[in-house]
Amino acid sequence: MQKGNVYVRFLTILLTFVCLFYLSYTFIGNKLKSDQESFVKAKISEVNTAGMTRDSISVLEQSLHTAFRDSFSEKPYLDLGIAKYTYPGIKANEIKRGLDLQGGMSFVLEVQTQEILKSLSANSTNPDFMKALARATEMQSNSQDDYLTLLGKAYAEVAPSAKMSDVFSPIQSFQGKIKSGDDNNTVLSVLRQDVNAAYKNSFNVIKTRINQTGLTEPNVSLQEGTGRIIVELPGADDQTRMRKLLESTAKLEFWQTFEFEEVAQSFVAANEALKGIMSLKKIESSSTGDSATADNSAASQLGLTGGANAAKKIQLRAEKILCLKYFN
Repeated sequence: MQKGNVYVRFLTILLTFVCLFYLSYTFIGNKLKSDQESFVKAKISEVNTAGMTRDSISVLEQSLHTAFRDSFSEKPYLDLGIAKYTYPGIKANEIKRGLDLQGGMSFVLEVQTQEILKSLSANSTNPDFMKALARATEMQSNSQDDYLTLLGKAYAEVAPSAKMSDVFSPIQSFQGKIKSGDDNNTVLSVLRQDVNAAYKNSFNVIKTRINQTGLTEPNVSLQEGTGRIIVELPGADDQTRMRKLLESTAKLEFWQTFEFEEVAQSFVAANEALKGIMSLKKIESSSTGDSATADNSAASQLGLTGGANAAKKIQLRAEKILCLKYFN
């Protein structure tokens, strides 16, 4: 019985230490926030804000908040020897209080379905299609229906006899999916798949960007079929930074690349050129005679005839190979 009590006490003490360890992140997180506010106030007091607008001061404050946090992203905020507390570690392990308790930011983003459809249509200028898009956009402000449903209604209203298949069937990506003469409901069914895929791609991009901020427990959700993405960021306080992050346009770049076999000879030529240049410079630095003697010695060691002129020529040629052949 006494032995069992020892085990219970041991487990109680162990669990207490574990709880205190993880609670320490919350206590230290609160201290970090207090130090952060003190840091920002001290820096603002050093700046002459007499001629600054409130918006400018707010931007400056947010920049100082960001600078303070970033300074502890790698360097520990508190080093106790047995435990190091960095800003990411503190945010990851402190008690999560959610958006309601600790504040933060909330955004509702909406993918422009009209622009997706224009892109899918290869920027068609079909007058019936353009009128239907404009009408569907107008109807969207007073309806709970999704955009594609409204587009079908808009077509029936502005061009009852027109067919969307005339716009999409000639496009290569819809070959075999949409045929000339298909009714609008069939076309809308195919378009819905592509539009939903575009929604999901946008959602994944936003989620990836949010995860890179280091915020704990961000909530990013997609309302299926609507193109609306709800973003909740507990603890976020830099509104300008977050808006810029979410609103920035993705940039796709193409770079010319080469297989190793295509550049292998250039590497060999560059290596030989470097060997020649290094040999010349080593000989010149160790020679105690005049430059002509050094060049003659260099030419002799490289097995060249022509003395100093030959040495200069081979050096220029090596540098030319390095700079032109290799880098081009």
